[in-house]
Amino acid sequence: MLYDLHEIRGLSWIGIANREVDLFADLDDRITSRISVAYRVRFDTCSEDAITEILSRRAREGLGPGAVDEDVLARIARLSEGDARQAIAALRVGARMASREGLSAIPARLVEDAVADAEREVRQKTISKLNTHQRVLYEVLEEEDVLIQKELYARYREAHDDPVTLRYLRKSHLPKLEHYNLIDIEQHGGSKRYSLVGVDGSEPQPEQV
Repeated sequence: MLYDLHEIRGLSWIGIANREVDLFADLDDRITSRISVAYRVRFDTCSEDAITEILSRRAREGLGPGAVDEDVLARIARLSEGDARQAIAALRVGARMASREGLSAIPARLVEDAVADAEREVRQKTISKLNTHQRVLYEVLEEEDVLIQKELYARYREAHDDPVTLRYLRKSHLPKLEHYNLIDIEQHGGSKRYSLVGVDGSEPQPEQV
C-alpha cells in the first residue's frame, strides 16, 4: 500500500513513530529506499519537569490526593532519564510496593527500587514483543555473553528455521535491538562485538500481580 501511495503524483504522506527504527523495521526494501531520504522532524525527549507533570496528573487521577508528593515524583523523573514510559511504570511499581507495606503514600525510600524494578518490567515487555529473528538473536547472546558479528550470525542461522541474510540482519533486526537498549554494539578492530545490555541473572524479576 505504501509503495502504491508513493507512486501517486502530488500525494504526500506522513509517518509518525516513537522510534524511527520501528517505522522502517518491517518495510520492504523498495519502500525503505524511497522514504529513507524523506524530511525528518525530530522532537526532544521529555524534560524532568515535563515528566514530573505527567506523573503528577497520573497520580491525581489514579492514586488519589496525598498518595505521593512532588519531591518523590521529581526524583522518579530524574532517575528515569527522560523516559516517560519508564517513569510511569516506576510510579505504578512504587504504588504497588507501598500498598504491600500497608502505606497510604509512596515514601522516598522506595523510589530507587521502584525505578529499578520498572526498568526490568519495561525490558521484559519489550522482549515479549520481539519478532522471531530478534528473539533468537537475544537468546543466543543470553547464552554466549559476547559474540563478534560472524559468530552471532552463524549461531542465529543454526537456531532459526528461516534465517534472513546477514545484510538484512544488520539493516533491520540488530539496529532495532540496539535502539530498544537490549544489546550493545562495540567496534573491535575490524569487527563488531555484540552483547546484552545490563543483564544480571542474580537480579530478581519484577513481581507480577
